[in-house]
Amino acid sequence: MKTTALTRLLEHAPTPVALIKDNTLKWHNLGWRQLADKDQSALLNWASNAASPCTLLAGQVFARTTEDNTCLIMQAPPLDEPLRQQVTQPLLQALQEGQDPFHVLPEVLSRLLGRTHVTGSKLSGNHALNRVGRFETGHYRAPETLPLESDPIAARLYTGDRLSAYVEPDESGPIACRVDASHGHPLGHFTLMAPDKHAKSPLECLLVLQACAQLIAAWHDRPEARQEASSKLPTDRLTGLATRDALDQQLKYCERRFTGQSQDFLLAMIDIDNLSAINQSLGQRAGDEVLKSFAGQLRHICRPTDHLFRFGGDEFVILFHHDDLSPPLADRLEKVNRKMSRHLDRPFESRFGSAALSEARGSGDELLLLADQRLRKAKSGN
Repeated sequence: MKTTALTRLLEHAPTPVALIKDNTLKWHNLGWRQLADKDQSALLNWASNAASPCTLLAGQVFARTTEDNTCLIMQAPPLDEPLRQQVTQPLLQALQEGQDPFHVLPEVLSRLLGRTHVTGSKLSGNHALNRVGRFETGHYRAPETLPLESDPIAARLYTGDRLSAYVEPDESGPIACRVDASHGHPLGHFTLMAPDKHAKSPLECLLVLQACAQLIAAWHDRPEARQEASSKLPTDRLTGLATRDALDQQLKYCERRFTGQSQDFLLAMIDIDNLSAINQSLGQRAGDEVLKSFAGQLRHICRPTDHLFRFGGDEFVILFHHDDLSPPLADRLEKVNRKMSRHLDRPFESRFGSAALSEARGSGDELLLLADQRLRKAKSGN
């Protein structure tokens, strides 16, 4: 590597460039000097201790070229615009429709980047990974929840390192990219695995993931966008929950997912026991307060990907991705019953019946009927 000519050529480059020899910084341009000290240190550590061809730092992709004991680090050129459009257009449409990008995007990335296994995972508050989008060999698999430490790649992404990507030195290895909100809070990550014969290079893949991460973060940080999306769903005035009409809309979406991508969903219908007795003894206003309090408690047991509705009267519905590893609803509802009993200072009981969309042959109407039948059976004690 002819370093003298190279450094002269890159001295006035608008982006950061650094030359490292024998793990020591030998030269850098003005763009490099404008990086924060901690960012410089992170890049130097990456160049000295990792063999990956590219990485992601502070929203920017950096690539490196190595020859013998000399390494050149440069900010990567922008993503090719046609490729950017191919990924950001369907992503933006999904966001505008209120869909979960961590579920929708794996299929887009798989077909666009030539990776047969793509996963979109969300980080939960208890350091668990909710793999909501598992697209493998042309089909979506059932979501799963795993401890963070069970996935070595994910564990590295969330350990506080300023680098927000993991790229294997081998081009056939996995590529992972963390998605952060603007304030730095991690939202989740995407993992690309198993390249096919049409696979894009690791650098192209990382540039695409970076573009997706930036768009998701920007959308996440727009409260008005979330308000616009939620305002399209009818809400119940008393509890503030989505109504039966909103449930019907969501069930149609689930039917499409079930038919097109074999995505299964679980619906739980929940009923408050003896609410009429409260209305009769304490009055309608007291009964309304019970409904509002119960709705608030149900919100607390729902995960971010769960959907909660007031079905009507004293009945509520929770609709969520079918996940065998999710917290059992019976346990979650029992906690709600105990809290409501303490709050009301009197016995409180609610019961539920649940069914999977696969049991209902992909029909939302049949799913409601099946869950309702099981709720009646639970209330009768049979």
